[in-house]
Amino acid sequence: MKMLGLIINSTATPPNIDGIKTDASITILVVIAVIALISPIFVATINNHFQRKNHLL
Repeated sequence: MKMLGLIINSTATPPNIDGIKTDASITILVVIAVIALISPIFVATINNHFQRKNHLL
């Protein structure tokens, strides 16, 4: 999470004429980070689900 904070700070620091652009880039970074954190959990649960189904069959 510290790494993510550093990335966000580095993108926010350069003076941007369009504040919206900086906000958008931060939002995109946050979304990517959240997806990267959540997707392995989803994959693991899906795999467990299928493995359980196979055991039942």
